Amino acid sequence: MSIFKYEELILETAKALQCFIEQYKRDKDNNSSKLNEDKIKLIAKIDDINKEIIKKVDKEDGKGLSTNDFTTTLKEKLEGISPFSGKFVTSNLIIGNTDNFPEHESKSTYSLALSEPMREGEYLLSYAGYRLGDEMSIKMIDVDGEKEVVVTLLYEETNMFGNTIYYYLLKNEKDVNTGLPPYTHYVSNIKVEFGKDKFVRNLQLRRFVPYPVWETSCYLYTSYGYEISNSDNVIKKGRCNLVDTKGDNKEVHINYEENTLFSVVKAGSNDEGKIIFNCFGGVPIEGASEITGKVGSRAEGICMGGKVYITVNNKE
Repeated sequence: MSIFKYEELILETAKALQCFIEQYKRDKDNNSSKLNEDKIKLIAKIDDINKEIIKKVDKEDGKGLSTNDFTTTLKEKLEGISPFSGKFVTSNLIIGNTDNFPEHESKSTYSLALSEPMREGEYLLSYAGYRLGDEMSIKMIDVDGEKEVVVTLLYEETNMFGNTIYYYLLKNEKDVNTGLPPYTHYVSNIKVEFGKDKFVRNLQLRRFVPYPVWETSCYLYTSYGYEISNSDNVIKKGRCNLVDTKGDNKEVHINYEENTLFSVVKAGSNDEGKIIFNCFGGVPIEGASEITGKVGSRAEGICMGGKVYITVNNKE
């Protein structure tokens, strides 16, 4: 049925309703039986029109009557669009524990060192907490003092704990007048300030790169391993995670983070027990989900495109 036919039916219903209202105004004090008669006629008229509309809606093969083609098409297009599409990032350049910055009774201030000098290019600044400007500020510190970061909000989402995660684009490109980027290689620290009853979780500053890389620095797994304990069984990104099963099955958890890499090695002296991978939030695993071999067996993983890809080399 065309949209014009629908409009005709709607107008017809509106006219019938208007006639009833006008009749009601004239006869409400004089002729209640006439009103009831008009009411019955109006209900019958509306019922006839509804039947006509239902009868004229044609069902297409493979579709229900509630199919929203625009929404479906738009959803398919949007699923392939992301501020990070086709891009990769380094590991977190901020040294130290950035998982949690506790709030204080007054303003909280934290200053942390960077693992490398600021370079020209684009950076991804992200954290869970409050939007910049909402009693929340981040500054870069160099030999000349502090500079408020100038960023563009790319994206925000809510994590499983109900906190909002903000993703900002920080451009460190040369100024046309000075020939210098806003943040020079003299920048050595990042400073975070937020107000009372505010908090910051998982602060990260990562540089965009054209391809995924294993970086050789003392903060990444190419240099030393990280021993997974019973109390903390979450895999650390960019590290070689050492898991001692002690003869029992051991479950380790992956917190998905786009374009990050990790490694897991079965450690200790007992060959028994499996290492079982599990992803927070139900993120799917492609490849192997367990290490079943002896001590020295190894798994390599990458978080990419909404999935975790794991390759296992079991030592027999």
